Amino acid sequence: MNEATVLKTILENKKKRNPSYSLRSFARDLKVSATALSQVMNGKRSFSKKNCEKILNNLNLSPIEKERFLKGKADLKTQKFLQIEDDQFQFISHWYYVAVLMQFLKKEKPGLAKISNNLGIEKSKVSNAIKTLKRLKLLIVDGKGLKPCTGNFKTTIDNPSRAIKNHHRENLELAAFALENVNVEDREISSMTLNIDPGKIEEAKKHIVDFKRKFCKKVEKDDGDLTYTLCVQFFPTSLKEKK
Repeated sequence: MNEATVLKTILENKKKRNPSYSLRSFARDLKVSATALSQVMNGKRSFSKKNCEKILNNLNLSPIEKERFLKGKADLKTQKFLQIEDDQFQFISHWYYVAVLMQFLKKEKPGLAKISNNLGIEKSKVSNAIKTLKRLKLLIVDGKGLKPCTGNFKTTIDNPSRAIKNHHRENLELAAFALENVNVEDREISSMTLNIDPGKIEEAKKHIVDFKRKFCKKVEKDDGDLTYTLCVQFFPTSLKEKK
């Protein structure tokens, strides 16, 4: 997969989420000229090493995709390392990896088709997720089949990782889909706007973390029939300066 193919795939995915997203928008986000981007995507030229590094800083690529983009030839040891890094990236980056894992907490272990139907994703995605989870030893084999090694996962706090950003972005997109397609009695999407003292932001974030932990203790059931996602949004609507 060369850089042109990688860039075309990313642009197509962005257009699916936002039909008005254009090549010019993509070039702006990558901080390169639209003309240069068009030529690279059409195979007429390649980016310089400097531009490649700049683009990689603005793309949500997994370690293996980065290696392909740079056209580097990794040795066997590096390839194994990249596979582990890529597995970790995929697990953190995509919402359905955790959702697939949660399916195996149920008493009646689901098959590929059942998980695909439950989560509304392709069987190929389910299959790839299971393989990755097994490599990460998050899904292990016991006498009755596969089971999770644990039901609790968390990432670091205030870490600006691109994989984590993508995970949250996907969940926000799912929330937007649920807003239009899920009955109101089966969801809770609400918001509140308030003025706060900037010195209270850290305290506010701590309250949200505490709430999520208490919420899980109250309502979570490992072998429950439905898999839900809770998203909490808390952000400033008035800025002293643009960042």
